[in-house]
Formats: sequence, C-alpha cells, structure tokens
Amino acid sequence: MGSSSQMFRSEQARTRIMNQLQAVALNEGLRCKKRLWREHGRQQLESFRLAPWASRRRRELLELLDRLNPTIAELSQAIEQEAEKFPEARCLMTHPGVGALTALAFVLILGRADRFQCGKQIASYLGLVPLEDSSGNRRRLGRAGAAHGDAESRVASVAGALLFALAAFVAVTSVTSLLGYSEPKPTFLGIAILVAAAVAMPWLAREKRRLSGATGSAALKADAVQSALCAYLSLIALAGLAINAIWSVKWADPIAALAVLPLIVWEGREAVRGKTCGCC
Repeated sequence: MGSSSQMFRSEQARTRIMNQLQAVALNEGLRCKKRLWREHGRQQLESFRLAPWASRRRRELLELLDRLNPTIAELSQAIEQEAEKFPEARCLMTHPGVGALTALAFVLILGRADRFQCGKQIASYLGLVPLEDSSGNRRRLGRAGAAHGDAESRVASVAGALLFALAAFVAVTSVTSLLGYSEPKPTFLGIAILVAAAVAMPWLAREKRRLSGATGSAALKADAVQSALCAYLSLIALAGLAINAIWSVKWADPIAALAVLPLIVWEGREAVRGKTCGCC
C-alpha cells in the first residue's frame, strides 16, 4: 500500500501543478486542454512573455512537473507489477476504466470478497451507505463515512435554504404589492415564461420525485418540491393577472401567494432536516 499512497499523493501534486499551468495558458489566450502537455503546447507555454515573478513561477512549475513525471511513471510500473500478483486485481482490470491502482487498492482494502454476502455489505464496509432514520412515509438520510452522505446532506440543506429565500422573496413582494408600492405590469415575455413554467414544472417535479424515490435522494426530493412550488406560483401569477384584467382586483395575486407561504417555509424546514415530505 506504500507505493499506492505515494502514487496518489504524487498524482495530486501533479494535477495541482498542471491546473496552475493551464491557468497561465488561459490567461494568455491559449486554450488547448490536453494538447498543452504535448511538445507543441509546451513550446507555446514557454514562449509567453510574462512579468518577472510570473515567469519565475512558470519555470518552477515546469521544473516540478518534469521531476514528477518520471517518478509517477516509475510508481505506475511498480503498481502494475504488484497488481499482476493478485488474480482478483487482474480480473478487475479487465473492466473498462479500472486501472492497476484502483484494482490493487480495492483488493488490498477489501481482502477476500467472498466474505461479503452482497454488494450492500461491501458498500457498508467502505462507508458509502449513509445512516437512515425512517418512520412511515418519511425517510431521513444522515451522514456516511464517505463523501457521498455528506454531499447529499449538504445539497439537501442548500435546497432548504433556497426555499427559505423563496419564502422571503414571496413575502416581501406580496406585502409591497398589498401596500401599493408595486403594481403588476404584465408583458408578453413574462406571460409566456409563466405559461411555460406552469406546463413544464409539474412534469419536472413528478419525474424528480420518481427518481428520488428510486435513489433515496433527499436532495433530489427537495429539488422536486422547488419545481412544484414554481408551478404553483406560476399558476397563481397567471390567475392574479387574469382576475386583475377582468375585475381590476389587484390584491388577488399577493393574497394567493401569501397563502402558499406557510407551505414553502414548511418544506424548507423539512429539507434542511432531511425529511422532505413531498407534499407538493
């Protein structure tokens, strides 16, 4: 495992160096991605006339890159030779996208795969399965040992924060409209956008709910709530415009929007807690 961890750290260092050199090239108007590391791209990178300190930094980065490349090549060869000693690693490397480093790390970390009865046990052993707290129709995913659970929780929290922001926006715009500080000014473009949202968002929310049910993603379920609320608010805005145009009742739209406000706040709170109920 020593060569594997050293290989991983060396690859990280090389990636950081290459990203910084890519930034130098982009600042000079050169966008060639992987071609930058070919001979012609390297010549173009070295030909740029930079400020003294920027030029020194470029030279140092290129020198570091030149020192890392042979080291990584040597480590790669050693890992490939080590992986060949394990039949399981050789079998894994027959799958597209699985290299010697991934196969060797998988074999050394897991050991004998037949000690696990199913794939779920392997995922749990690696810390990829988040904790789950379920009751009735509610399902809450907690933190996992790996990044997946943390990322899922963070995205759900962001979705909840966006719902709170939407609630604040609806409250402010509705109150200012009721107090007479703003009046609805319909435009053809605005009406077209409202109609498109009212038609597309319910379908989008339904598909997101279906996928969230299949994957157990609280973040996707919270995103489905946002899509459904967007459809509701679009329908309310269209109804308010129609009522105002027919009967000149200007307060119908803000009152209807305020009626939806408790639902938005509730869904935002549930999304932050990871318990979106999917009422929308």
